[in-house]
Parts: sequence; C-alpha cells; structure tokens
Amino acid sequence: MDKNDSTKIEYWKVTSNPKTNELKTVSYDSDYNVYNTFDEIITESGAELTAYSDFEMNDKGERKEIKAKVVDKDVYKWDGDKEYTYSVKYVNKYGRFDFKKKRVESGIENITVNGKEYEALKFRDEYIIFALDHDVEQRFYQDSFYVKDIGMIKYK
Repeated sequence: MDKNDSTKIEYWKVTSNPKTNELKTVSYDSDYNVYNTFDEIITESGAELTAYSDFEMNDKGERKEIKAKVVDKDVYKWDGDKEYTYSVKYVNKYGRFDFKKKRVESGIENITVNGKEYEALKFRDEYIIFALDHDVEQRFYQDSFYVKDIGMIKYK
C-alpha cells in the first residue's frame, strides 16, 4: 500500500512447487486485476527468471497477456555477488519496451515489523523501463528487506 494514498494497493500471490523448485508471482492491482506474472526457478547458483508477462486491456475490454523475452535472468545469487540484473523485452499496444531490474546489496539493517525487530539484508532495487518507440525512459527504485528463514519482509 502506498503510505501517501491508501487507495493505491497491489497484491502479490506467490506460490512455490518444492518438487520442481519453481516460484510463481502473480501481481494484482487494487481491483484484483492481474497486471503481471513472474516465474522463477531456484538453482544451485540462485534464483533465475524463466518467464515474465505483462497484461493489458484489448479493444474489447478483455485482459490480454503480453509474454516477454527474457534477456538477463539473475533474480538472486547465492555466491555473494553484490549486484545482479534481470531484464526482459516485450511489445504491447504502445510499442516496444525494455524492462530491467538491477539489484545491489546495500548492507544489514535492523528493522521493526509488527512490533518485532529483525536483522535484515537490505537491497536497493532499481527499475528501468525504456519505451523504445517513444524514446522515453522511466527509472525508479525501492529498498527491499529480507530476513533469514522468512524471506522478503518489507518494501520501502
């Protein structure tokens, strides 16, 4: 939820398949409409992106899936790399897009969630969306926090 506008909410449904080491994240807007999906596989070296889709409304008002081509696949690496990237390319009704997420480990931070304090690994996540046909680039970042044996615990 956006702390400045409580109507701006998104929901994530994350499911895992321990037999295949696959994770699937489905993202929903505040009206529970799917706006993207994100598929990963957990390997010996880390988490890798296997598929990414955006969704848009077609002229008939139906939600249409836009499958992306995975270019860079590193979602997370176990081997201590401090920086890694995943990126995809796709075409929707507005044109061609390159989407990239670069993650940089930025240290350990103590955070409190629901009154309990945790030692969390902090990352700076930079998102870059380039609309190739319009020569427009959007950049934004977020900080994400992960706690051992829990996983992602907070976004800021």
